[in-house]
Amino acid sequence: MIVQGSSQIPQVLIQWGNDSDDADVKWEDFTYIKDNYPSFNLEDKVELKGG
Repeated sequence: MIVQGSSQIPQVLIQWGNDSDDADVKWEDFTYIKDNYPSFNLEDKVELKGG
């Protein structure tokens, strides 16, 4: 989760690509992924709580 102004934005860590050596791994806004990749399965996601 990141904070932008007074809003908290949920994030997901995405590995773009299949080859772990060449894959681009980055944090993306959850809403962006959900809206732009509606069939993308986030079932196996792990929710991390900061503290």
